[in-house]
Amino acid sequence: MGGLTGQLRRSPPPMSVADQLYCICYDEHRDWYRLGDQVLRLGLAGALLAELVMGRVVTVRKERIVVIWASVHPPRDALLHTLLELIRSSRDVTTLQDWLRVLSDKSFEDVVERLHRFGHVATVEVRRKLRTNLVYRPVNLEDAAWPESRIALSVNRGGEMWAADWVLAGLVVALGLDIHVFFDPRADVETVREMTELLPPEMRDLLAEVEAAAGGTATQPT
Repeated sequence: MGGLTGQLRRSPPPMSVADQLYCICYDEHRDWYRLGDQVLRLGLAGALLAELVMGRVVTVRKERIVVIWASVHPPRDALLHTLLELIRSSRDVTTLQDWLRVLSDKSFEDVVERLHRFGHVATVEVRRKLRTNLVYRPVNLEDAAWPESRIALSVNRGGEMWAADWVLAGLVVALGLDIHVFFDPRADVETVREMTELLPPEMRDLLAEVEAAAGGTATQPT
């Protein structure tokens, strides 16, 4: 056995919404992503904002991001803490649309760094169109496939899901990933739209803004 014999390793924490979305966007058969770069970044930015909203440290009011309870319940996650401080210190950026744009600049790198820190992805060189590209491949493909499988089965069979899973399913629909994820895209999308209407209004606004922004951007991978 190798040098790790006898050492105890802590299990990685459960994947967050943005981390799970990354796994859904990754296509293990092509070793690449199911979305174009801009939409992928937009989706991850929306997922990070969703994490802050679900953590009750920010909310959406009249299409603006508003900080709440920041000093009482700061995020324990390092990335979310950094994003919260960015939101608190930025006076010129207030609208949800603007924050999606701003966070999209680094959302891919931020989520990949978090996944890498917890041992969920590894950096691999792949050849695409006569070029060498870096891809951040999930270390355990079975674990990486679980968010997609869980969402697809639960939506299709009417199973119970946590609110966070409905947010994830809503992001799948907003980004046009339903054709990759759901067994019956037309019916399952309708189910997701019905169920996400039961989410709090700030989360509905966030999903709607992500979908509107993705609709004006190229969705296909390059």
